Amino acid sequence: MFRRATPTVFRAGRRCCSTSTSTRTPTSTQMVAIEVHQHGDETKLSLNTTANIPTLSPTECLVENHYAGLNFHDTYTRSGLYPLRMPFVVGCEGGGVVVKIGAGVEQVKVGDRVVYLQEGEQGSYAEYTNVEHTRLMPVPDHIDLDVATAAAVQGLTAHYLVHDSFALKKGDWCVIHAAAGGTGQILVQMAKAKGAHVIGTCSSKEKAAVADAKGCDHVILTKDDNGDDVWGSVATRIKQIISENSDEPIVASNYGPLNINDGAHCVYDGVGLASATSSLECLRPRGMAVFFGNASGAPPDVPPLMLSKLGSLSMTRPKMHDFIRTREEVVARSTDVFDMLHQKKVEFMIQKTIDFTRKGVVHGTKLLQERKTMGKILFDIKGGLASKQNAARSIMASRKVPSSQKMSNLNAGVGENHNSEGQQRHGTIGVQNCRHFHHGTRISFHQ
Repeated sequence: MFRRATPTVFRAGRRCCSTSTSTRTPTSTQMVAIEVHQHGDETKLSLNTTANIPTLSPTECLVENHYAGLNFHDTYTRSGLYPLRMPFVVGCEGGGVVVKIGAGVEQVKVGDRVVYLQEGEQGSYAEYTNVEHTRLMPVPDHIDLDVATAAAVQGLTAHYLVHDSFALKKGDWCVIHAAAGGTGQILVQMAKAKGAHVIGTCSSKEKAAVADAKGCDHVILTKDDNGDDVWGSVATRIKQIISENSDEPIVASNYGPLNINDGAHCVYDGVGLASATSSLECLRPRGMAVFFGNASGAPPDVPPLMLSKLGSLSMTRPKMHDFIRTREEVVARSTDVFDMLHQKKVEFMIQKTIDFTRKGVVHGTKLLQERKTMGKILFDIKGGLASKQNAARSIMASRKVPSSQKMSNLNAGVGENHNSEGQQRHGTIGVQNCRHFHHGTRISFHQ
């Protein structure tokens, strides 16, 4: 089960109106891409309509990108927090169809539908991306390509967090910060599937409702009614919830003032700077803090003696690539995630699908940075570029029509810009239902 935009539910499986997966081997050596030539904010994102398609190595596959997923990682590379050699193409997550393979590739063939997690200067915000064949995840027939792309980073992140970084077991108490975010929603559901008690944190009542719907046993707001942060009181509230709802009484330690089971077993923290201290303080002795993101900034340095003082805590800062080191790991983990989606053990939200233009990419990036997302943002590369090309053709065609015919066409409604289902796009921003029976929000920016 999947959610495009609350409350409409979309179920896995072939749609009556699916996006075409026809392949198109590039006839040119150039493509459209979003690049960064100078570190900074989202204004440093630039559109290059004549970017070179990189030369294919023997172990790579050329993927025609249909979608690119928006992730905080993209903002880290752009800002310079995760430095790359410039200029570089943005994007670590993509989905599309293989159109060419290197001479040494045996496990992938032309026409395969794939998603991938990319690293380095050849990102996914482009018409085409060269990807090492060992990084490609095959997409099952019963999962649509946009859904698979949306699930790649967030689904695999949640999977390794609850299975590897801290392997949850039945009865554990865990805290998930930003529980209504894209990764947070999947984390909540995977934690509940493993039998854990889940306390989620959110910054608003609207987000708290989403976290609750995803399965949180308790939700704590991190902002008051005035919009001010209240992180200083969050750890105390977490411990209070656990003591009031635990099946076991609080047990005193033989040594020192810290009770043995006062607090959470684990905290999954993708917020970073704002929440780090609260994350450590909410744990029981020998608990684990898993810092996996920097949404509010990188977490501060933590002195080892602080971990000792708080009860011999453990702390880790994992990254995805260390949990998908081989093709076997990539395929096994992605297959597990896709199976959970197909079996409806996990549901998630694709909040918006935005046409692939510079304005569209900047808009989506700002939504993410301002923490206004409660689901996945996708950039529609193939559809967005096709829409722009069709609009250009319409303009050129109208210039060739005699004035008398133009008036006739205008009266008849001919020459207006419509989407594939006949819905008109109006002005600069057109909002419309995407496809049959999964009414998500699509934003089209024309430039």
